[in-house]
Amino acid sequence: MSDCEKSVTLSIDKITLAINDMEACREFYSEMLGLEFVRLEIQDFTLYSASTQGFELLLCPRELAQVDNSINNNTFQVRIKVSDIQNTFDKAIRHGGQAIQPPQRSGSVFLAGIRDPDGNSLELVQQV
Repeated sequence: MSDCEKSVTLSIDKITLAINDMEACREFYSEMLGLEFVRLEIQDFTLYSASTQGFELLLCPRELAQVDNSINNNTFQVRIKVSDIQNTFDKAIRHGGQAIQPPQRSGSVFLAGIRDPDGNSLELVQQV
């Protein structure tokens, strides 16, 4: 088997979200997921970092990430496993999230879709 044919082991180390409204998003993810963020200063920018489930969630200003502010939504979606999808969905809405799809059963899982205060889409999933 050549090097190109070998399977690759994958694990997520960090997810970075480029953010416009840092405080609203920090509160949203903190309250929805129960994360404790640490404030970081890089150059003249404030970032927030939280570790969970073996990876880091980094909230980074769009300017520092060099993301075009004319783009209203993200270009990727994060899927988050949760133990209580309805509770997590309700927390997200209470803390500035917008519903895309309320929790619905799909086979052996419940799925829900929300947007964070910056418009990034998130999928929540709970095993049945």
